[in-house]
Amino acid sequence: MKISIKKTKAALFLLSIIGLTACNHAAIRKTESEVTSPEVILETDVKDDIIIPVTIKNKKYNFLVNTGVSINVIDEKLVDIISSPYLFSDLPSSYKESLSDQGRINGSQEKYVKAQPFFIGNQEIKDEDFWFSFDLSSLTKEYGINIDGMIGMESFRKFSWQVDNTKKRLTITKDAPSVFSYSSCAGYSNQPYSMPEISLQYDEANDVSFQIKTGTSASDIGIVFFNYLTENKKEKLEHFDNAIVLSKKGIASTSSYYILKKMSFNNMLIGDMPVVVNEENQYHLGMDFLSRFTKYAFIPSKMMFCFNAQSIKYNYQTPVRYININYINGRLELFKNTDDTLSDTGLKNGDAILIANNKKYESHQISELRGVLTSTPKGELKLIIKRGKQQLELQL
Repeated sequence: MKISIKKTKAALFLLSIIGLTACNHAAIRKTESEVTSPEVILETDVKDDIIIPVTIKNKKYNFLVNTGVSINVIDEKLVDIISSPYLFSDLPSSYKESLSDQGRINGSQEKYVKAQPFFIGNQEIKDEDFWFSFDLSSLTKEYGINIDGMIGMESFRKFSWQVDNTKKRLTITKDAPSVFSYSSCAGYSNQPYSMPEISLQYDEANDVSFQIKTGTSASDIGIVFFNYLTENKKEKLEHFDNAIVLSKKGIASTSSYYILKKMSFNNMLIGDMPVVVNEENQYHLGMDFLSRFTKYAFIPSKMMFCFNAQSIKYNYQTPVRYININYINGRLELFKNTDDTLSDTGLKNGDAILIANNKKYESHQISELRGVLTSTPKGELKLIIKRGKQQLELQL
């Protein structure tokens, strides 16, 4: 069985450099020093997602790197400050056709603005024609810091992106790094404005094409593949509710997710793989997939995804409880939880969490707090919350 997201002009190829291990590197190269280091344009710390500083008109903004969007995006509140709007009718016909083919047009929601020169690190980018403009307030609520824009594929393809998950460090280079810096590499296919696409294997036999979407944590699969799994009883799919999923525009919705257990990549078992099922029959790998590698790199000039990892297998830990929170009104608040989820907790949507297990969490630590709420054993989670004018203490 072969499942693809879409037909591409060039066939998807998977290149495995499996032999490049420590024991035979010497046969291919003499020393590390002989590998030329590419010019670094930006080094910055990252957490669970890739958010970088971008400079526009001498002011710094926070941009989420999101390969799920084709063109750069700025928050609609910044349009009058740093740019000016375009009508869709003002765009060149070639852009109109490309955007139409990708389903990017929605005149009532999407806006087009004139692209501005901007800097990523020390590198100025001034060859882009236009950007999108969305309301990105949902992203700010999700990440706990102001998200002013998104780096899309047009800018992403200009540089190489290396992430060290151990050091939580991102390095962006102007030129491609050496593939000898990594134990393995897989080639990916990539059409203009589209996400990098790689192949995973299901049950060691069936190739499934996935696009890598750095703007979301969750991975998702199409309804066709889901029906194939359930109708053929390929595996017993564990089912969970109350997952918050963000669209490419940062709009949050509550969804169910499932755990796949038989996926592999480059002859390595992935283990438990949480996925959301979508009706559009799209296949995406989110940051959960990328977090499994010790180090990885996107090298657009070579169309390669390179990585270091002894294993990417992960055993999913069933959450002790499901409590979704967002950064709202300057506070970390419960958000879009179902009544069933909160029924035994004493919590309500809109409650602000002041302290969890004797620690106060700042807005930028929202991911850490989510982990505490999800994984603290029953009876051991101590919360101080604010509900209206009341301050309450709870133990869950």
